[in-house]
Amino acid sequence: MLRGRTLFWLIALLSLALSAPVYATPVTVQITGTWDSVDDSAGVTDGSITVGGSFTATLVFDDST
Repeated sequence: MLRGRTLFWLIALLSLALSAPVYATPVTVQITGTWDSVDDSAGVTDGSITVGGSFTATLVFDDST
């Protein structure tokens, strides 16, 4: 039993040591468009977002996390 467990851990550690390094790639997504409808009944945007107004959003994330 001890020999089998030792062999398992040896193989596990060896596979980790020989594995290829992992590199993260940052991904950027850009979205543009216009607002079709706006429901701001609470007045949070204070009228700064209106129907037909344009918007641009840029999302950047790192896929290593």
